[in-house]
Amino acid sequence: MTSRPLYKKRAWSDEHLLISLAVVVRLVTYVLLQLLSRLPAFDTSHRFLSSAKPSATLRWDAIHFASTAVDGYQYEQQLVWQPGWIAAIRAAGEIVRFVRGGNQLEVDDVVLGGEIIANAAFVGATVALYKLSNQLFNPTFARTTALLYILQPSQSVMSSVYTEPLYALFSFVGFDLALRRKWIRASLCLACATSLRATGIFSAGLTGWMILFERKHSSFAGILRKFVLAGMTTSLIVLPFSLFQAYAYHSFCLSPVTDRPWCTSHLPMAYSFVQAEYWNVGLFKYWISAQIPNLLVAAPVLLISLMATYTYMRPLLQFDSGETSRSIWPAEARNRALPFHIHHLALTLLLIFSSHTQIALRVSSGDPVIWWGLSEMAFKWPNPKRDEAVNSQGRAMSFWGKIWVWWVVLWGGVGIVLWAGHYPPA
Repeated sequence: MTSRPLYKKRAWSDEHLLISLAVVVRLVTYVLLQLLSRLPAFDTSHRFLSSAKPSATLRWDAIHFASTAVDGYQYEQQLVWQPGWIAAIRAAGEIVRFVRGGNQLEVDDVVLGGEIIANAAFVGATVALYKLSNQLFNPTFARTTALLYILQPSQSVMSSVYTEPLYALFSFVGFDLALRRKWIRASLCLACATSLRATGIFSAGLTGWMILFERKHSSFAGILRKFVLAGMTTSLIVLPFSLFQAYAYHSFCLSPVTDRPWCTSHLPMAYSFVQAEYWNVGLFKYWISAQIPNLLVAAPVLLISLMATYTYMRPLLQFDSGETSRSIWPAEARNRALPFHIHHLALTLLLIFSSHTQIALRVSSGDPVIWWGLSEMAFKWPNPKRDEAVNSQGRAMSFWGKIWVWWVVLWGGVGIVLWAGHYPPA
């Protein structure tokens, strides 16, 4: 009887380890949030939604998600929330209502349903990141990346009624399928991610690049097929966002009682208007002295984001020969990873210049490049060669790796306390 390959056994045990640790961290975080919910609240708006004592995860954007899921899109400022997450927690809430035997859907049903989805999705995203990383790196590096991923800087969000865990799951699975060149399935997963968060549209550029530039075709028919396929997949990824903008237009612009400025613009898109009008999102709008604390809170994640791309790009830009660079990228994987870094850099610049910058602490959960860069920085990896197995025994964590772990544990704990008390930053 032929035994299974060693890497199969290792991958199976790695997945069990990651699932177990992710579940433990999620349970500990959730229990701490509920225990700390007795703290005096800085913001009491969550109490207006729930007749009973609301869950400690009903904070900040979760309040908007839950109210929209129960009552629908009633106000213009709600148009910033993509409908995929609203539909998901509404459906989960209906299941909770059915189980408890209720006659009417309540906010608490939606919150509990959303909590279940978010916690389960985070566990799934951890395994999905491991599988995605295994496509480009050796199993040791992939496992290390996933272990670091479990130590999120914003643990509270990953257990709350927030989009990030499910968005990360669909994104990582979609990226993994794209690397396997299963384009339609990849596009469907990334379209689901777009239905949760509008920034999912950036994934269209990633898949389009991979289709057009990874393999060369000399024949006209081959080139034409690539452009048609790229057009189909990118359109599919952008479709949820486009359909929701059409829904917003028909809901707010075709009524004689509404007269909104964005309805008469050249490109009548509610999303950008609502972000600027109600949430103060726009180029350099966050660059004011009052936001310096939030910028400092996000600085560790942003620095790692920029360093990850710099380390990857340095040999390509010929800043060095590549022989002295301590890069963990295998030669055969470097070119395949280029669209990931372009996608990552676009999102990072968006966070720095045109967003509430502190959200980097939570949206980083859906960007694999950050975690690859962190894993590279946290340990001293050898320069990989083709088919070279990397032994992790005796590989000590670097100084910066230790700094990150200490910071993420301390800030993660502080963040749980702040979240439970509904204190900023969100």
